Amino acid sequence: MSKEKAYKLLALQENISNRAAKDLIDRGLVYSGGRKITVARGELDAKTKFKVNEIKKAKKIFEDENIIAV
Repeated sequence: MSKEKAYKLLALQENISNRAAKDLIDRGLVYSGGRKITVARGELDAKTKFKVNEIKKAKKIFEDENIIAV
């Protein structure tokens, strides 16, 4: 059973850079087996599957000269 750093495994599975993978983990958006991955450099089994929660962009619903509501 080989082990690899979490951010490297995520980068391979999601086809993103190592830095982008580490950023997703640091922001708390990555889960594996129903548990949040909190340590990007933690060693995980090479067969680990990840779930990445995406944060949707804020949508402006109202704007005038004094306020903006998102």
